[in-house]
Amino acid sequence: MDLFDLVEMVCDWMAVAKRNPEDGVKLAYNVELFGIQDQLAAIIANTLARWPKPRPDEPRSDSSV
Repeated sequence: MDLFDLVEMVCDWMAVAKRNPEDGVKLAYNVELFGIQDQLAAIIANTLARWPKPRPDEPRSDSSV
């Protein structure tokens, strides 16, 4: 795994969370599923905490809208 893989993985998680906003990013589940070590999990958690939140007036980008 390299930095590109990591960025892609987090972006994939964010895309899923955008399609299912009631679930959000299930970090604990994904950490266990992918065997992510604690230090990297903390970095991902910090990144997700700083990720911009969608505005309420922003349309959803899925095909059901």
